[in-house]
Amino acid sequence: MRYRGWHILVGLLYALMLVSAAAAQDTPHAWIEELKQAKQQPPEKQVEVLREFAFSQTAKENPALERYVDDVLAARDRANYPTACERLIVALELLEKANVKQSSDDANEKARKILSEPHFRRIGEEESANWIGRALESIQPPPEPEPDAANWTIEPTRSAQLDGFFYVVIAVLGIGAAVALAHLILHWRWKRAKKDRVKKRRGGLLEEGEELLSTDEWLERAQSLESQGAYREAVRCLYLAVLLRLDEAGIVRFDRYETNWEHLRRIERAPAPGSVRYRWLTQQFDLVWYGEREATPELCRQFRQEYETLMAGLKEGAPA
Repeated sequence: MRYRGWHILVGLLYALMLVSAAAAQDTPHAWIEELKQAKQQPPEKQVEVLREFAFSQTAKENPALERYVDDVLAARDRANYPTACERLIVALELLEKANVKQSSDDANEKARKILSEPHFRRIGEEESANWIGRALESIQPPPEPEPDAANWTIEPTRSAQLDGFFYVVIAVLGIGAAVALAHLILHWRWKRAKKDRVKKRRGGLLEEGEELLSTDEWLERAQSLESQGAYREAVRCLYLAVLLRLDEAGIVRFDRYETNWEHLRRIERAPAPGSVRYRWLTQQFDLVWYGEREATPELCRQFRQEYETLMAGLKEGAPA
């Protein structure tokens, strides 16, 4: 029992250290370093860092930055990502200067002035070439007369105002949070997987950049994925090839923001070749892609066979 008690205590202290480390990483300085590294990475890495920043505490404390990042992500233009990283770096550096030179309230006021620049309002708006210069000027404090040395006072810093009792309370709360974390971590993966499935459904059938792929490119990608053993991803490619081929034939328009079931309802009302098992394809795709059911080479073969059946029906002009 004694060994088990020490084991639990060490685990709680370690969890508290992890929580503290995670909180320390969510600072303007940490994000500046993260964004500088992201600038050198491909667009996929840049958009990943921008999404993480949008959900960070730093972004929540600065709504103008949060809205700016949301606009960049909503535009889905890869050319904007490096520029967005650079502008965020500049804004965060300005905020750091404001926090060093001003009191907390005054720094927030200066930060609001910085973030009110047209540069951070909406992407796509016309911007002035000297926005950085104006932002730098906005954080300079107004000139003040030299104070009399006899009247000098030293205000305690925020950290100095915290007494020992407060640190004890923080430690107790940290241990409590660690215990709660140990309880919740058992369910974390399940919740994360569920959240990812919901995001996939809301985001439509295509991911960023995939709208440029043709039907033949989806087929080639499916064949490549099958050879790598990625059968789940190959099933998705084959299903999208069916939908895009119907769109090319002018039978059912493909809408990337609609779900697979919304496409099925429109297919069943359209004069699509009736020899294809559209409902079966939709059900199997839903189970594999959203339900994360394991796919097999046999399932890929069946999907490809349904695609070939569709092609034969389109050539013959077979009615639904």
